[in-house]
Amino acid sequence: MKRAIAFPSYFEPKNDDFNITAFQIDYPSKFATLSHGQILGSIMGAGIDRDVIGDIITDGPNWQFMCESEMADYVRVQVDKVGKIKVKLKPIEPDQIIHPVDESEAVTTTVSSLRVDTLISEGFHISRHHAKELVDGGMVRINWVDSERPDLELSIQDIVSVRGFGRIVIKDILGVTKKEKIRIVINIYNRNK
Repeated sequence: MKRAIAFPSYFEPKNDDFNITAFQIDYPSKFATLSHGQILGSIMGAGIDRDVIGDIITDGPNWQFMCESEMADYVRVQVDKVGKIKVKLKPIEPDQIIHPVDESEAVTTTVSSLRVDTLISEGFHISRHHAKELVDGGMVRINWVDSERPDLELSIQDIVSVRGFGRIVIKDILGVTKKEKIRIVINIYNRNK
């Protein structure tokens, strides 16, 4: 996620102008592990809207997230646990933000088409019928927008999010095989790992 500012040429924007506060999550890392889903669930469970929270990132042991500065004090007071783990949110400076590790798995595969249900079926190793049910049931977002069209054709850089499974990003389309299958490279971010 990114926030942009439109400004005239004479204006010099500073970090504060973006109205973003970054937090480091302080937790007993020797005795507990955190996950993206746990952190997001705890924040939203405190009554904080998803639009207020930016990226949740990790480099392995360290976890950080961004939020709108207007809500920073509220978030810091309300979020004192992630699941059953006691945590403390420490505001950090922009230069302290970690570079997240890429937890995706790159897979080269072939598909019969670039339809949403076909890609979900191939990426998460489920039946095409089950993939279609997930789309029809409102469990799928395409490029962060709800989608209930299993026949929607995708292209490079499209992001498919499936609730309970993870995300798939189409990285490259390599061409067509002799059997008329489409050869693609996808990155799979599996939340069950």
